[in-house]
This record gives sequence, structure tokens and C-alpha cells, in this order.
Amino acid sequence: MVGTQYFVVEQRCERQCSSTELDLRRLLTSLLDCWWPAFACRWVAASQGNLPDSDSLEFGRCSLVLVLEWWATVAWRSEVRDMQIRFFGLLLGVFTLTLISACQVPDPKLPELPVPDGARSGLIVLVHGSGDSPADWPAEMEQAVAAQLAEPSTWDLWAYDWEEDAAQRLVAAELGLLHGFYLGETLLENGIYRQVHLIGHSVGAFVVHGVEQWLSQSDAAELLLHSTYLDPFGGRGSDWDFGELHFGESASFAEAYFNRDDPAPSTNGALQQAHNFDVTEAKPDGLSGRDGHWWPVQFYTDSVATDTAGIALSSAVNQLALEDLHESWPRGQETSLP
Repeated sequence: MVGTQYFVVEQRCERQCSSTELDLRRLLTSLLDCWWPAFACRWVAASQGNLPDSDSLEFGRCSLVLVLEWWATVAWRSEVRDMQIRFFGLLLGVFTLTLISACQVPDPKLPELPVPDGARSGLIVLVHGSGDSPADWPAEMEQAVAAQLAEPSTWDLWAYDWEEDAAQRLVAAELGLLHGFYLGETLLENGIYRQVHLIGHSVGAFVVHGVEQWLSQSDAAELLLHSTYLDPFGGRGSDWDFGELHFGESASFAEAYFNRDDPAPSTNGALQQAHNFDVTEAKPDGLSGRDGHWWPVQFYTDSVATDTAGIALSSAVNQLALEDLHESWPRGQETSLP
């Protein structure tokens, strides 16, 4: 269907853009039908995937043409003057170039990863979100996790550093996936670890999911993946439900800890592919606003002293088969923690 629409639009563009008539209405129509969608579809592609593939290009071009033609029709019916149309065209061009520049996905700045200890079969990686670094909450959580490990000599434990790319909020989700692909590929190349536990906060969830995707498309049947999402940001471009639908789908065991009433967008819903722990009611008095977005991180860090969930649940991995945990904690269901 999209392909047919695209073919029709393409024919109309060729006719209008090759016209030598100087009618202002026709020139503006050519601008709306050809120049603007041709550039703006790159933004659509960037918001929907890593590369401008044919599907996103066609969808973006057709959708934008229809919307802009509707606006143009309304403008002419309202008898807008030529100068107003020219001004709109200029404003539209400036807006488009600014939007494209802001939303293009740059090459990720991939960090050098710690060298694995060949004697250790397990790995735990902490992944911060936007505005954080490994020196922030991961430093405190690393100590808490290490204190909970029953056999610390069998685990490597470190924080993943993607601070600079995570700070680019308009494209952090796409960059997070690329970092996840890199981390997943490196894990397979090393071939040392039998079990990997990833703990990601906010947009760091996309790094975790990138690893999930890479391992699911590779020959990694013997590697068990435990994904922990802390108030995960799930918006990817215009798809604000991406995380709720896909985070955790290919992990051996996936869990999410979230706070329902913080203002961070796309972080307050339960994940369909993970077991969800709602920690809203356990939030300390006086904690409000954006601080609530970091509450699941603090809850998980402090859970070393509990026996219900959090880090304590991770210790169950050493006693049960990881893939069996979803029998006790089913995907898509919620548990409210006091």
C-alpha cells in the first residue's frame, strides 16, 4: 500500500518539479511535495531506525506530503497573501533543516571495554542513562551488588560508559541500541561468559535491549541473559510504546522496576516482556518530581537488605535455573512492592 502511494507521489513530484511555470502556488506545491519531504524523511528514518531504509523513506514521504498538502489547501482557501506564503516557506525550510540536524544519528563513541578475567563465567554490567556517568549511581550500586554475590570470584562487575552519547537526548535511544549491538558483539567474540546480567536505567534500557537483540540474532544459545530495567525510558522516535512492547523479549529472564508518578516521559508503564515491580508506594515521603525517576535505582541499590525482590532476587539466579524464574515471576504481570 505504501509503495503504491509512494509511486503516485513520485510521479506527481516529477511533473510539478519539472514545470517551468512561475505561478507561486505551483512553486509552493513543488516545495511541499518534493523538497521538504525529501529532506524531512531523513528525520523520519532516523526516528524509526538506524538507517534510512526504503520503508521509512516511503512512509515519511507519503505522510508528510498528505499533511502539508492539507495545510496548503486550507491556506489558499483562506486567501493567504503571497508574502505570507513566502514567509511560511522560509520558516518551514529553517525548521526542517534544524530538525534534521538535531535528529540525525551520529556514529556512536564506543568505549574500550574491560578485559575479561578468563576464570570468571559471569558478568554484571551497570548502564547509566542520560545525564549520568559511571561515577554516579553505578558506583554505589556496584558495591551493593558485589556485597550480595554468593560467589564473587566467579563474576566480573563493571559499569558501561556511554556518557557523551547518552547526553544527546533526541537520538539517545538509537545510539543506545548501537552501543548495545557493540557490547553484544564483544561478548560473543570473547566467548568466555556463560551468564550475563545487565542493569540499565532510563534510556540506558536501550543499551540493554540492543544486547538482547544482538544475541537473539546470533549463535548465543549457551549464553543466559538476565535483563534488569530500572524506570526504563521506552520511547523510540515517534513510537512511545516501543519499550513497553519489546524490552526483555529475548532475555532468559527480564524484570522491570518502575515508579508510576514521576514526570519523565515514557517511563511509567509496565513492560509486556518482563515481570514488573511497581515501587511507587515504597517511595520515601518528600521524594517528588524528577527525583522519582531515580527512585527505582535507589530501591534496587537498597534492596540488598530485603528478601522480596531487587538484588535479593538476583541471588536466586544462583539457586534456580535463570530461564525458570519467569514461572514464579511471569512476563507482563505486576507486583506492587510496599
